[in-house]
Amino acid sequence: METPAEPTSMPTAEEPNTPPVQPYTARLSEAPSKNTIPILLHPRIIASCQVSISKRDAFTIGISGGSVPEFLSTLPSSFEKAGIKPQWDKWHVFLADERCVASDHEDSNVKTITDQFLHQVPIPKEQIYTIDEGLNSKDSPMDIAEWYESTVFKPLMEKSNGKIDCLLLGFGPDGHTCSLFPNHPLLDEEEKYISALEDSPKPPSARITLTLKALNECFRNIVFCASGPGKCQVLNQLWDVDENRTTVVVMRDPAPFPCGMVRPRDGQVTWVVDKDALRGTDEEQKASADVKEEVASEKPQGEEDQEE
Repeated sequence: METPAEPTSMPTAEEPNTPPVQPYTARLSEAPSKNTIPILLHPRIIASCQVSISKRDAFTIGISGGSVPEFLSTLPSSFEKAGIKPQWDKWHVFLADERCVASDHEDSNVKTITDQFLHQVPIPKEQIYTIDEGLNSKDSPMDIAEWYESTVFKPLMEKSNGKIDCLLLGFGPDGHTCSLFPNHPLLDEEEKYISALEDSPKPPSARITLTLKALNECFRNIVFCASGPGKCQVLNQLWDVDENRTTVVVMRDPAPFPCGMVRPRDGQVTWVVDKDALRGTDEEQKASADVKEEVASEKPQGEEDQEE
């Protein structure tokens, strides 16, 4: 073991003050089609649920809106096929972000989650954490965000022994996730776990959202889901694939989009995407292959040998 330096000694060129930053890696699972995404997604949720209930007698899970809830519609049957009891009474479901509207409003994320998934399962109503109470009692989106952090998020972290068990996220064609949009000042929030914005580029403009601080400090497992060629341009800029380990991706620095900034410390990120999201349309795949072939043909002779 290396002997620690004396408190009064100064770092030298031979003794760097901080270790080099290691590249951040994530897992990648490619589904043949949108319809097969649940086949890859559900085992991760089931495993997280089993471990969490076994260790802590509770399963805490955050869910975003958008296309994510539809991937959960067959989750109950996946538990049944696996021969595993979900123990719904031990589930605690909260929102990764929410529009500042009532839970029965068409724009509400929790309405989408309920319509696609929650209405099928007997999770106690008091363990599904909407913003309705805050919406009715608070004056502003920021007040609602502070209320949600103090009455929902922090107590759930305590119940989960310091970290939330699982978070399911999507991302937009602009690379946003939760309600964290590109170049928005909210990306620089360093104190709050839940914050608010009133100038969302997408309506409704008023929302609350998990911050990057929360995403990178407070979760054991984060899973991104995506389908369709509209997501291809974002994914192609997020990472480099290890050719020897195609289930592992190395995230690029600096991250070009908010979704790529999600890198939980002491946690795992998994991307479950379909072929179209990862590779684009057939025309886009052919164009990409042509570019790679052209680049390869322009390599100086012998360069391949130098790289080995």
